[in-house]
Amino acid sequence: MMELADLVQKQKEEAGKLKESLNDQLDKVKTESQLKNQILRAKETELKGLAEQLRRASLDCERCGNGPEKGEQDGKEDEHKYLETIAEQKDMIQSLKARVLELVREKDALWEEDGGH
Repeated sequence: MMELADLVQKQKEEAGKLKESLNDQLDKVKTESQLKNQILRAKETELKGLAEQLRRASLDCERCGNGPEKGEQDGKEDEHKYLETIAEQKDMIQSLKARVLELVREKDALWEEDGGH
């Protein structure tokens, strides 16, 4: 009988050691899991930040990409307006010159009628 009791005792000790080993492994797995969850949350936060940076950069790129085309178009419109203004001013100068010449002729005609005085 003693042998059976010793065998049972031995199995209980081995079961206790196995239970202790499994509990240690479980604790290690839980700790690893918690660390991995913390790392995952940190990575998710970093990913959100990077996504926001990407969104802002994309908007900046769109603005920059449209800038030269818009600037070129605005420049052409400004040049067209400027050329129109110059043409209008040239026409006005020609009209004023013609009017001055007309007034000088009228003055000369009046001068001659008055006898040159």
